[in-house]
Amino acid sequence: MTAAFSVLEADDRRSAAALLGRFDRSNRWFLEKHLAELDGDVLLDCHSVESFDEVAVAALRRFRERAARQRRRVTFRSLPSRYWAALRSR
Repeated sequence: MTAAFSVLEADDRRSAAALLGRFDRSNRWFLEKHLAELDGDVLLDCHSVESFDEVAVAALRRFRERAARQRRRVTFRSLPSRYWAALRSR
């Protein structure tokens, strides 16, 4: 697999996970499945991400928007700058 998702901390109020590798169309299901399992406010460490394609960025955007509707915060740590604009756009 070209990607890994490692849960670092999890309880009812907050979760933290590290994303590693390349996230793209081929493993979108994997990313979405694991994001859906995170509870509370979420910290996603992207330090070891090699790349996101547009499908993976869209999955992250949907996750962040869904969390905001539920009054939860999603924080991205070490997200490469080239993805910030894509996460904010529609």
